[in-house]
Amino acid sequence: MFFKKKEKKKVEVRQEEVVEIDVEALTKEIEKLKSELSDDSNGQAYADIAKQYELLKNYDDAINYYEKCLDIDKTLGANYNRLMSLYNVKRREAAESKDNDQIQYYLNKIDSLMQLSKDVIRGKI
Repeated sequence: MFFKKKEKKKVEVRQEEVVEIDVEALTKEIEKLKSELSDDSNGQAYADIAKQYELLKNYDDAINYYEKCLDIDKTLGANYNRLMSLYNVKRREAAESKDNDQIQYYLNKIDSLMQLSKDVIRGKI
């Protein structure tokens, strides 16, 4: 009547597809992209290299190239979001290994990235 039990909804469990990464092909792609870099390269060229490193799970190099990308092109977007995600991955790794110095280092990096976003939104950059 008033307190009829609700029917339970069936929850579908999706299985994630396992994607094989061709390390050799990605490494060749990285070398090709690096050879195409020049002094007047735009930020996207660095972001392309960073994406390849990210696929290889080489997060330190990916962070390095995303930072170079944002130094050149200070805009919010996918590259900003990916860098923030990588900072959080590295912070989580530091927390799991109980490395307080690294935790603080990546928290400071996150704070500076947040400040960049505020400056961009306010038109200071």
